[in-house]
Amino acid sequence: MGLIGCGARGTGVITSMSDHTNINIIALADLFEDKLENSKKILDEQNAKKGFPKILKENTYLGSKAYLKLLDNKDIDAVQISSPAY
Repeated sequence: MGLIGCGARGTGVITSMSDHTNINIIALADLFEDKLENSKKILDEQNAKKGFPKILKENTYLGSKAYLKLLDNKDIDAVQISSPAY
């Protein structure tokens, strides 16, 4: 599973999804580095609770074209988009 938009809403929704399903979160994309880093910490813990590995650094994408890099990742089966409407 990949996440585009790593703010509080996106991180909260994917955490809840992980609590209730068997997803492995493997990639993150965001425009802001602080959002990306904070979300990674939370989601690494979420993965660990389920026995999944941490999100690899090379699967964290930063910047205005980050979502395109995430979508090019062939290991992702589904993507949650939680970016603001603007």
